[in-house]
Amino acid sequence: MEYVLLALSLAVAVLVVWNRRQVEERVQKVVKEVKKLSAGLPELGEQIEQLDQRLAGMDLESIRHEVAKLRVAIEAMQEPAPTPEPVASEAELSREQELRSLVERALAVRGLGEIKLLDEDLDLQADELVIRVEGARDGLIVKGRVQIAGSIVRAVHLDDSLRQFP
Repeated sequence: MEYVLLALSLAVAVLVVWNRRQVEERVQKVVKEVKKLSAGLPELGEQIEQLDQRLAGMDLESIRHEVAKLRVAIEAMQEPAPTPEPVASEAELSREQELRSLVERALAVRGLGEIKLLDEDLDLQADELVIRVEGARDGLIVKGRVQIAGSIVRAVHLDDSLRQFP
């Protein structure tokens, strides 16, 4: 029986030693994996430092200003276009008032203000008219012609003042 106990204790000792070796091998594998994964950490730290320096060098105030301008432009695009005022009935208007109203509405739709009719000696009773006009858009003078047939604006031809200079 002593031999059996001795053999059993020897077997337990062998199993303990063998189990320790397997545990050590697993620990060494885990340590190798951790070393491999953490090898890039110093480079990552340097990259984070470089990114931080870039952010510190950026002028965030100008970026905020540009974003604010973009926001205003988007809001302006979302606003509906101004609708022209309705024209009074033909019986209430003279031919001159009717033509002036037609021309002003046609040019207002194209973004012009301060509209002047340049043809004062024009025969207003004619059915087909071409009226020379002048207006302003964004502070620039715009000249052109409006073609009217009866009570309908057929065509509008505008020349910006920027294109008039060489």
